[in-house]
Amino acid sequence: EVAVNGWLAVPAAKGDKPEHVGHRQAVLLASPTGGVTELAVEGEYGPNHTRYERPFGLPSALPTSDGTLVAFTAKTPTGAALFLYNGGTMSRILPTGILTPVGPVSYLSPGRPGLMADGTTAVMAGCARIPVIFRLTHQRLDIPLQRGQLTPFGTEIESLGDPVLTAAGAMFVGATDTDGREKLFVLDGDNAFFEVGQPELIYKIAY
Repeated sequence: EVAVNGWLAVPAAKGDKPEHVGHRQAVLLASPTGGVTELAVEGEYGPNHTRYERPFGLPSALPTSDGTLVAFTAKTPTGAALFLYNGGTMSRILPTGILTPVGPVSYLSPGRPGLMADGTTAVMAGCARIPVIFRLTHQRLDIPLQRGQLTPFGTEIESLGDPVLTAAGAMFVGATDTDGREKLFVLDGDNAFFEVGQPELIYKIAY
């Protein structure tokens, strides 16, 4: 199965010219046996009676024993939200405006969210103009990384990229520090993080 961000052609209304055909953005799931399934379509309603609007973010997908998991962000009339499709059910798991320990969520990245087979998701967000990484596990939210956090070299995190989750629960995040250097960091399950390639990381993997 393949999850894609696509466009659907809307037939022209009666009396319209053919060139007036419209388009709606959508997140689609395609498979050789099941064809194409519309998971979310611009203008239609999702969970909590939330109306999908463009733009949709890039989807992440994983196969599980219960079916395919798909995570993506999309705009709604009240702001953006992070959605999770699991076992044939769509859930809105993180909307903008929700209050967190670092303030209300004001921005959600349109990049691919991190995703694990147990439904754990991770997304780059903004709270009061502070970039943070949110990780959601069984509706529990934590913040493993945010701007201003010290790196292993004593500099501070300045900006963050979209997170990637591994099957073992590690998180890879690209970031820029206050020295203007771009680095790739990995966080373990205890949120301890290291620059990729550090001796400490090599030791932890070998151990």
